[in-house]
Amino acid sequence: MDTGQMTRFRRPRWWLVAATMALILSASALVGSQSNASSSGGDFALGVTPASATVAASSSARYTLTATSEHGLAGTINVGITSVSPAVANGPTFHLSRYDIWVSPTSPNGAALITASTTSSTPATTYTVTVTGRDITGGASHGLTHTTSFTLTVN
Repeated sequence: MDTGQMTRFRRPRWWLVAATMALILSASALVGSQSNASSSGGDFALGVTPASATVAASSSARYTLTATSEHGLAGTINVGITSVSPAVANGPTFHLSRYDIWVSPTSPNGAALITASTTSSTPATTYTVTVTGRDITGGASHGLTHTTSFTLTVN
């Protein structure tokens, strides 16, 4: 074969750049649609049971905080006590068994235990406690925040 007779098909360099960019953009759109598929429009709900409890000073009460996936949300909900009202010296203290709760469409409910503790010097009154949950997973629902509250009455 005479190599002098072969002609090469050569595309202009701009074609290679355009083809590469088209490939990158289509791959990026595919990855973006897959990662947003599970969280697009997703939401979650928070709830505490029981909604209220009454204890004597120097006692404790237990509550269950539940995060529930809604509309296909799959992610980690970071939870914490954000306020106690009234805020008083020697008021009750609260401890969560965990601060991150994973929820998904296949495992829609996650829970954490809240323990409320009082001492003999805790003032007798009703305390309203607010819990906040925030989606910390990347995606369309990132940063979505919800709150719920419960009460603790100290006699």
